[in-house]
Order: sequence, then C-alpha cells, then structure tokens
Amino acid sequence: MFRLFYILDPRKTEYLSETWMIPLFLVCLVALAWVRVNYGRRIPQLFSDLVNVRLMRQTMREELVLSHRASLAISGVFVLQFSLFWYLLEVRSVVSIASGTGFNLFWKYVILVVLVYFIKIMLVRIIQWVVEGDFSLGEYIHTIFLSNKVLGLVLFPLLLFALFTDYKGSQFLLTTALVSVGLMYVFRLFRGSANALAQGIRPVYIILYLCTLEILPLLLFVKFIS
Repeated sequence: MFRLFYILDPRKTEYLSETWMIPLFLVCLVALAWVRVNYGRRIPQLFSDLVNVRLMRQTMREELVLSHRASLAISGVFVLQFSLFWYLLEVRSVVSIASGTGFNLFWKYVILVVLVYFIKIMLVRIIQWVVEGDFSLGEYIHTIFLSNKVLGLVLFPLLLFALFTDYKGSQFLLTTALVSVGLMYVFRLFRGSANALAQGIRPVYIILYLCTLEILPLLLFVKFIS
C-alpha cells in the first residue's frame, strides 16, 4: 500500500488546489462552526489548556476526552488537515511515499493517520494494564490529542491559503506548516516529560517510553522517506 517512488510528470499548474479539496475544507468549516455554536468556549479553551497545565487537568476531569462530541469533531478536523498537509508536501516535492493520485491518495493518508494514533492509544492501554497503573499516561494521551486539535486549527488557514497562492507563496506556507508541526511535536514531548517528572515517574521510564513510542517510530519514518 505504501512504497517510495518518484513521479516524473511535472504538474500542469503551479497552484496546489484540486477540485475535491474545496468540499474537504467545507466539511472542516461546518464541523468547526458546529462546535462554535454548540460549545462556544471549546475552541478558545483548547489554547488555554495547551499553555496551562492546571486548566488542562480540570478539563480532563470534566469530560471524556476521547468521546466528547466537540472533541471528536475537532479531532476529525485534525485528521483531515494533517492528511492534506502530507498530501500537499508530497505534491510540492514531487516525491511520493504512497501509490495513487488525487483523492484516492489523500484517503490513504487519512487511514494512515487514524491507524497510527489508534495503535499509539492501544499500546498505552497495554502498558497501563501490564504495570497495573496510570503513571500519568492518561494525561500524556490527553496532551497528544490536545496538541493535535490545536495543530488542526493552525493548519486549516495555512493550507487553505496555500491552495490559492503561487509557487513561492505555497512553498512559504507549507514550510510554516511544517515548522508548526515540528514545534508542536517537540512541545508535546516536553510537556509529557515534565508532567511525568512532576508525578514522580523515574526518568528511566520516561526515556524508555519516549524512545519506544515516540522517537523510534519517527526515526524509522524519516529513514523510510529519505
């Protein structure tokens, strides 16, 4: 399903927009509008929770993070925007890590993103079951999805403008999006490690977890696409 190959045919236009992308952004816009109307404080609260650990823990106590309707809607926006982000990077770089073109290729990225985070959650649950304790892993999962939801909101305008600008403009916006993804990933690792240390978790266990479920998969992915 996923393999590395090179596309030799140049794009016929310097713009990245394709017909199927407009309905995609409309779906994301409707989802965000629905959250804004029915849960007015939810979106601003995401940014507050991201910078304030106390507020984040309060939110964890007040709702089921993985099943709250607003949370699922914003997470869906992240999945679509993050998948589109990788698709646009692939189109702009003229290098592909998955077979197919257009919407069919985009859907493969959607499945891949969902699968990656599903496996991550399952592995964390298995670890909690084996060690018979939470050890702040529940809070770390919340941090992951919190950062993802904020990242989805950040990517939405960047990718939207990238579709309708020329080559230089889209290149700048995609670079900005890539930097945002990298910064959010580093922030997530730092926040998770700091919270675990505050809970009295030994550093050796934190390093073991990060190397197994965060850094090693990232290095394997970079090695694969390089």
